[in-house]
Amino acid sequence: MPNSLFIIWGPSNTLGIPIIDEQHRAIVSTINSFYFFVKHGSGPRMVAPVLGILEHYTAIHFKLEEELMRRAAYPGLEEHKVLHRKLAERTKTIALEAARDYDVDMKALSFLKEWWLDHINKEDRLYAPHVCKLMHCDVGAPHH
Repeated sequence: MPNSLFIIWGPSNTLGIPIIDEQHRAIVSTINSFYFFVKHGSGPRMVAPVLGILEHYTAIHFKLEEELMRRAAYPGLEEHKVLHRKLAERTKTIALEAARDYDVDMKALSFLKEWWLDHINKEDRLYAPHVCKLMHCDVGAPHH
C-alpha cells in the first residue's frame, strides 16, 4: 500500500522542545487523518469534525507556546501571537465554508500543510533557542 500520509513528520521538523514537538506531531496527525478521509471519499462528511478538533487543539497549543515564550522573555512574542491569530481565523473560515458544503477538502489540506510546515520550520525556530534556554532542552535539534 502506498504511503497514505499527507505530511511526513521527520527529525527536520523537531524543535527540541519535547512538549511542543509532541503537540506539533499531534496537529500533523490530525491533518493526516483528514487527508485519509478525503482520499477514501469521506472528506465532505469529515472536514467539519476534523477542523473542529484541529481548531480546539490548536488553541491549546498556541496558549502553551505563548506561555513558554512569555516565560522565556522572547522578544518576538507579540508578532508570533499575530501569526497564531491569523491561523486560527483562517482555520475557522475553512470550517465554516465546509459546514456550508463547499468543496474545500484539498484547499483546506494544502493550506494546513503549507501553514504548519512553514510555521514550525521558520517561525517556531525563532523562539526555540529562547524557550530551550528556559527549559534546558536540546538546543541543537536537527533542522534543514
